[in-house]
Amino acid sequence: MSEAMHMVQLQLAMRALFARARTVGMRGGDPDLGYLVHCRLQELFGEHAPAPFSIDEPLPNRRDDSLRVLAYSGLDAEALERVSGERQAGEPLDFSRLLSKRMPAPAVGAELAFETRVCPVLRKSSAGAHHRKGAEVDVFIDECWRHEKSEAVSREAVYERWLRQRLHEGGAELLAGSLERFELRDLFRRTQASSERRKGRRPWKPDAVLSGRLRVSDADAFATLLRRGVGRHRAFGFGMLLLRKPG
Repeated sequence: MSEAMHMVQLQLAMRALFARARTVGMRGGDPDLGYLVHCRLQELFGEHAPAPFSIDEPLPNRRDDSLRVLAYSGLDAEALERVSGERQAGEPLDFSRLLSKRMPAPAVGAELAFETRVCPVLRKSSAGAHHRKGAEVDVFIDECWRHEKSEAVSREAVYERWLRQRLHEGGAELLAGSLERFELRDLFRRTQASSERRKGRRPWKPDAVLSGRLRVSDADAFATLLRRGVGRHRAFGFGMLLLRKPG
């Protein structure tokens, strides 16, 4: 791995996250925690915000008002604390609950178990019968459009092929994969900055958790994949590859 990478664990106060929801105009429906965590990490760390990240869904009636976040970062906990102290952004973070450990460099041939939450979509370069140019389309729906209505299409198989290609491009071979969870979610996004005020919207996107086993084929490419994440919407809680030893 050409640059050091750390696994970081943070505990973010829910009250700070929900305060941010009001300021960005997130009204109605369930809060998009991925978007709120993204905003909070930007406030705390700016250009050094850990990413990609993965969040634990809050448990009902949990005793502490916090959300656990795992993320990859080029900085360790001590360096992140210095960055946040310099920024002094909003409600301070409880740094006694900020932990980090350096990730070992991936080795060619290493086999690892993984889990990742992804948003398996593709952006269409041209308009079609079912979509406009530039539309983001669920890769499963796109596959259905390519087949006759009488032909069965498996969502799990489509997502597995999608993941296999992205791992291959990122220096890894998919050995086994399965779809652990799927749902459609109305994710919160804001229009790009312009002369007009940014407006909030809630587009529906596929939200899937895939797990399995992989083998590293290119150590440098795989390290880059870990730092970048898998698929789209990586800045908002998608695409982090959580790794462990098989078994």
